[in-house]
Amino acid sequence: PGSGNRSVVEDPTSSYGVQVTQHPHMLLMIKGRRHVQTRIVEPMASSLNPGDVFILVSAKELFIWLGKEANVIEKARANDIVTRIYQKRELGCRCNGFTRIEDENNKEIFKKEESFWEILKGKPESKKAIGLVPSDESYEKGVVMATKIYQYICDGDVGKFVLFHNEQSQMLKISIL
Repeated sequence: PGSGNRSVVEDPTSSYGVQVTQHPHMLLMIKGRRHVQTRIVEPMASSLNPGDVFILVSAKELFIWLGKEANVIEKARANDIVTRIYQKRELGCRCNGFTRIEDENNKEIFKKEESFWEILKGKPESKKAIGLVPSDESYEKGVVMATKIYQYICDGDVGKFVLFHNEQSQMLKISIL
């Protein structure tokens, strides 16, 4: 699934000749309260929900979409991310600024917003109910429980992955990596 159009190009800013996979559009979801997570989701209007903030990145345009139920922490993190993408020209985005879109009912669509909805293949026909989207707390707990680190151990010609970290009560620390 997804757009399927991607290319591998050499990153001109890298002195190591690193190859980077670029997609024409990326939709980032910013979700959480205590441990804010940024995840890539499918770049479709149906991926949006009013409880979170989303960043849409394309080669020449950058958008931040603020769900009307998003918390202040998600909004602040999204602003930091958008500013970094814009200033450092990251993720293949070479835009001249970004467009801020607020999720509000009965709002007139402005010219710059049309491109946002075009990229996402139209506005969603119906809004997702807040109850169908996991709360930030439930989401964070699920991410912690689902995250496991494996270590690859090579024994002669045979290698295997062994569970290295399975602490399910807290977020991972950088030191564990």
